[in-house]
Amino acid sequence: MIREIKNYGKSGKYIQYTPLTNAKGIILYLHGLGEVGTDINLIERNEIPKQIKQGYEAGYIVIAPQLQSGKGWPKSVLASMFKILGTFEMDKHITGLSLGGMICMTTAQWAY
Repeated sequence: MIREIKNYGKSGKYIQYTPLTNAKGIILYLHGLGEVGTDINLIERNEIPKQIKQGYEAGYIVIAPQLQSGKGWPKSVLASMFKILGTFEMDKHITGLSLGGMICMTTAQWAY
């Protein structure tokens, strides 16, 4: 996997993991409350980013933004992520842990 740290908005960052072979789709991974902060490497403590860091080849492009402060994913961050996802012509998936999982449920409700 290729690991790149990219910027969104004025100061937000995300990690993009890109497989070395053709990607099957794209996954937006939203972390939990324990990874909030300005150290982008915190994202790799759990779930999909942790597995990739340990050598797992996901087969998907994974976008993992970091929430820098607060106790909820703001709509502005989600809008930035959905704009990034929109640049890819492939199946899109969203998942998360704890705080990130709760916003996934909310996002699913927006779709219906």
